[in-house]
Amino acid sequence: MPLLALGEAATVDAFPEHGLLATEEFCFPIHPRRALLFTWANEPDTRDTVDGTHDMAANMNRAVIGQADREWFHHPERRATRLGIDGLPSFECRPLGRLLLPDYGTEAAIKSQRRFDATKCINEMIEHRAKGKMRVARVTLQD
Repeated sequence: MPLLALGEAATVDAFPEHGLLATEEFCFPIHPRRALLFTWANEPDTRDTVDGTHDMAANMNRAVIGQADREWFHHPERRATRLGIDGLPSFECRPLGRLLLPDYGTEAAIKSQRRFDATKCINEMIEHRAKGKMRVARVTLQD
């Protein structure tokens, strides 16, 4: 999800137009009822799961379908939820982190220490032409 002003929606793209650092969040569906949401929020991550809504599922499905290279699939016994009560067209999405995290949005993402650290790490790799090397991110979980 690219950095967006409050109330804006984004057309779904497989890769952010302005690169990975110009994003507010990344969302990865991993199961019909589970997804991972990565944000730039500075708070420690928790092991707790959060219940979503029908509109959140529809939003995520629009993103997955919009990013499909050729085809998308779903369980034959379930209808793929694409349109929520939010009324967005089937090719637009809104950030989910804003609905789940208090005070999170584009401004918080831009000012995030995590985003700053990621930018610094990427710039160092570019400057040193670190080919064939990979950096592992540290995730701090709250107990």
